[in-house]
Amino acid sequence: MNYFGLQRFGTGSVPTHAIGRAFLRKEWRDAVSLIMHPRHGERRPEVAEAREHYARTGDARQALKISRNGFGQIERNVLEKLARNPGDYAAALMTLPRNMRSMCAAPAPCCAPARAR
Repeated sequence: MNYFGLQRFGTGSVPTHAIGRAFLRKEWRDAVSLIMHPRHGERRPEVAEAREHYARTGDARQALKISRNGFGQIERNVLEKLARNPGDYAAALMTLPRNMRSMCAAPAPCCAPARAR
């Protein structure tokens, strides 16, 4: 198993261990915010605008409209669920594939500081 490489921790502007930490703390809104966080160098301008809009307003329905179907499956599933059920961040995260939810939570303990014994 690779507990330390870029594959485990992510290379994007929001590392998977930050999302994992929010999962472990049951901070569902924070986890969604991290998934939807604006990315430096976003290739599609409409997706960049949609991420910025969501970060400013939390309006999932409008972010979907702005993106013009430019989001990947993960972001689209989360936003579609929030558009139908505003504020239900836990349900929105349950739209993630099970392996993705597991991957997000797995690296967080690796990043936690070791306790003195």
